[in-house]
Amino acid sequence: MHLAYEKAGGTLWDLTLTRQQDDLVSGFTPASGTSVGPGRYRADYLKLALTASAGPRVALGGALRAGGYYDGTLYSLALSPEWRASVHLRLSADLELDRIEFATRDQREWSRLVRLRAIASATPRLSLSAVIQASNVSELATANLRLRYNLGEGHDLWVVYNYHLNLDRDRMAPSAPETARAGLLIKYSKSFGT
Repeated sequence: MHLAYEKAGGTLWDLTLTRQQDDLVSGFTPASGTSVGPGRYRADYLKLALTASAGPRVALGGALRAGGYYDGTLYSLALSPEWRASVHLRLSADLELDRIEFATRDQREWSRLVRLRAIASATPRLSLSAVIQASNVSELATANLRLRYNLGEGHDLWVVYNYHLNLDRDRMAPSAPETARAGLLIKYSKSFGT
């Protein structure tokens, strides 16, 4: 079932009832302290989402979800504020808080994710985007920086830097290094017309 209501300014409310079936060949750990084994699962959940219009300088989107999650229950809240400072700068964030419960196994866990984004463009040819996020599930903070220079129609030069920081260095013995991974990529792309 899907219901949507769009206001004249472009703000969209979306209500969805979903029935999901999964056949897991192997189990997984959605958050520390919880586990899902292999098998067939059916879950029903309800989700209410708000998508802000593209017009205002400050906008707030978000979603609420409640219902089945494999053989348990998931309650989720997501907020997505955005500040459109100018045509050259946009700042946004995603804040996600999930409560996972598997009552039959007496497993419960909170999952938190914070993501910050910035998009800046000095000119139509030169732009920079940055995404920084932290998660208590992966115990990582990550940064992704992308510099794009458009050399001409269909010709782009990219410089991409990725950095992953261990937030819980004592989770293994010997302790994990501060830097989990880092990388620098320089890429040139050319599009061919038809």
